Amino acid sequence: MGDGQIDCKRGHPLSGENLYVNPSGSKVCIQCRKLWTKRYKEKNKKKAILLSKGSKVCSRCKIDKLFDEFRKANDSLTGRSSWCKDCVRDHSLQNRYGISLADHARMLEEQNYLCLICLCDLRGFVKSAAVDHCHETGKVRGLLCDMCNKGLGAFRDDVDSLERAVKYLKESRWE
Repeated sequence: MGDGQIDCKRGHPLSGENLYVNPSGSKVCIQCRKLWTKRYKEKNKKKAILLSKGSKVCSRCKIDKLFDEFRKANDSLTGRSSWCKDCVRDHSLQNRYGISLADHARMLEEQNYLCLICLCDLRGFVKSAAVDHCHETGKVRGLLCDMCNKGLGAFRDDVDSLERAVKYLKESRWE
């Protein structure tokens, strides 16, 4: 290096026949570029094989599922996350509320697929049925539609406020 020669990150000389200037103007040694190209082609060969299959195995539940059952992920060979959407939802429910996706499905069935407040049908919203829980204890109370869950949240689970709201609605009816 004392002679003014510049080397690449791997110690190859960046001069003469070993110098490649890419379109952005960066200087790269030919040896490193060949290595990168070889790895890129191998990676994309695997990617092409995986993509042609149209499905992948979820790394959590180990079930082979269609790509549509995985979230998009640009950093993956397949362009999809390693966990399927059901496993992501199950993990989220377990971490937030201590229930599994199977518990969620069982609760919905026990509620006859109805919101416990407004009694709207939750069948079209099975996966998005909101888990209502006590913010003090964390205990799950049931499943609600999004509107009812947000409504309770707006009243901060305060029974007195809710009772005043009911009284207000009853007394101010338009006839």
